[in-house]
Amino acid sequence: VSFLDVSGAGYATVTVTIGAAGTGGASAGGSGGAGGSSSFGADVVAGGGAGGTGMTAGTSMAMSLAGLGGTASAGDMLFAGSPGSPGLRLDAATNAGGNGGASFFGGGARGVIGNYGGVTGTARGSGGSGGVVSSSTNSRTGGPGAAGAVWIWEFD
Repeated sequence: VSFLDVSGAGYATVTVTIGAAGTGGASAGGSGGAGGSSSFGADVVAGGGAGGTGMTAGTSMAMSLAGLGGTASAGDMLFAGSPGSPGLRLDAATNAGGNGGASFFGGGARGVIGNYGGVTGTARGSGGSGGVVSSSTNSRTGGPGAAGAVWIWEFD
């Protein structure tokens, strides 16, 4: 978040970048991809979050690391996104995919249990949830995150 006086000559043209959504993990236990950075020139820069770690097939207890929230590197108020929650497997049939990380604009996608693909993040800049599968069925992909945002208010 920044409060900028853009009436000066340095703001005749400014590059605005909307960060791309992070990709969901592949169906064979692949990790999720990082989200892209959003920016208003070099004055306001918010980095995308990291994807969560995938979990390989198995029947014993295991956890996968959640993705970390993105961090702002330029601006007047530097907010960080929240990390997601880890995925968990207790045994061959009892497992849960982690929640996606929240952003300034809202919560991440809800985690899933049973045998489902991950859910896509819907709030701008939020993460998708991890997919989950029991050992006796096909693999499921993780949900992609939502694209970033640049929100501009103009005052006279």
